[in-house]
Amino acid sequence: MNKKIITQSIVWRFDGKELQVLLLKRTPDRGGFWSAANGTKEDQETEQECRVRELKEEISIDVIEAWSDVFYEFTFKQEGTEYLVKACSAKVARNTAVIINEEHTKFQWVLPNQALKILRFDDDKKAMQEFIHKLEASS
Repeated sequence: MNKKIITQSIVWRFDGKELQVLLLKRTPDRGGFWSAANGTKEDQETEQECRVRELKEEISIDVIEAWSDVFYEFTFKQEGTEYLVKACSAKVARNTAVIINEEHTKFQWVLPNQALKILRFDDDKKAMQEFIHKLEASS
């Protein structure tokens, strides 16, 4: 069975005082939970092209100051399909406007440790913990 690849981008900014991450709330028909930006890779695109496309489609962001390498991966099955999620981070300017698409009902900028309390799924929390660890290691 081939795995479908999902790219997960933890979008973050420094607002002058503290580092914040962007969380998106999915619509009720898509689960109604909070998550980082993510999307399924299309056959003809690279993983990086998928990340760029998804940020533009989901939150209207097309200017990224810095991308990280993939720092966490996990798999899950849903409706008979296996998915491989590859998490990275995307730094944006502090004044970057966020405009959500129809897949989401709202967004919020939160501290990374607050995100751990808001995220529903353990693997999303583990990806956020790895993001926090990478930031602490680089400080």
